Amino acid sequence: MKNRAEAIPKQPGRTPGRPRKSIEIVCDRKIEGQSHIFDVNTTMLSQRSATFKQLFEVNMDESILIEGVPDRTLEMVIDFCHGKSLTECSNSDMSSLLFFAYTWDIVDLKKFIEEQMIQKMTPENVVIYANAAILSHSEIVGNACKGLILEKLQNHESIQNISKLDDRLRDEIIHLQYNQAS
Repeated sequence: MKNRAEAIPKQPGRTPGRPRKSIEIVCDRKIEGQSHIFDVNTTMLSQRSATFKQLFEVNMDESILIEGVPDRTLEMVIDFCHGKSLTECSNSDMSSLLFFAYTWDIVDLKKFIEEQMIQKMTPENVVIYANAAILSHSEIVGNACKGLILEKLQNHESIQNISKLDDRLRDEIIHLQYNQAS
């Protein structure tokens, strides 16, 4: 009887010094942004987003125009759906990606951006993230923002652009602060 290690077939090893083969993405359609045209794999986008899936099923054109979305956001969304990692996201990028993920029903992108926002949240960007959370119906980011804003207010610390905070959220924070003081 073979022992367990002998029963498992040996996997071929990678030759040292040789890079791994990158997965080639076969693009079958085009998405037109504001000023760029992006090659996309419809299967990969459809697997990530029911909205993309429906769009590709209804519209059989070779090229599909998506209006009102910055090219940088489209490029980052397409890269994410194609399995590439997102790097160097600015606060504006993350806000735009969160809204796009919510609007286009890309659940794993929304979750990823929410996690990134919570990790990178500071008094300098909390208002940007809070307003993005309101627009994108992100309860987890909204709650994290409220927590940080309340903490900074209680410690008499400043928060950048607090005057630009969504009115409803500002009222809610004032109400929470009042209840904590009582």
